[in-house]
Amino acid sequence: MSPDAEQPREESVRLPPEMSWRVGRPWVAVTFVLLALINLFVAVTDVTGGVLETTRDRVSWWVRLAAVVAFLVVALSELRRRARVDADGVHVTEGRRRRTYRWQDVSEVRAGRPVMFGDRFVYLLRHGDTHVELPQSGGHLRLLQRWHEAMAPP
Repeated sequence: MSPDAEQPREESVRLPPEMSWRVGRPWVAVTFVLLALINLFVAVTDVTGGVLETTRDRVSWWVRLAAVVAFLVVALSELRRRARVDADGVHVTEGRRRRTYRWQDVSEVRAGRPVMFGDRFVYLLRHGDTHVELPQSGGHLRLLQRWHEAMAPP
């Protein structure tokens, strides 16, 4: 290997060593928290009002509590979603899972669909006609394109 091949390209020198931002949609998290609170309020009023007289009422109460937990899990996962970009690729963290999309696997970075609330999507087009959507990343499109140009194989 030549010494030039081991050195980063000139474009990558001007890139930050690492950059991260939140890709979760806060309005989705707020909506699901509100739905959880409404369901919790109804479940508590059913218990305190003595409405749980039949088996059907008790099952409905447990289903309502399960919905509260599900809504809170969705809200928390939206708040924890982050994207991080570095020399290895784009790392997307969702809840407890982290996926890495290496620059060698990405064929193109392009602007995605606009959204009603928040920043537009960015698509990472992968070889084999698959793509990865990065919500809330439209403001980082040029940075992602620069990273891709600097790190993708020639």
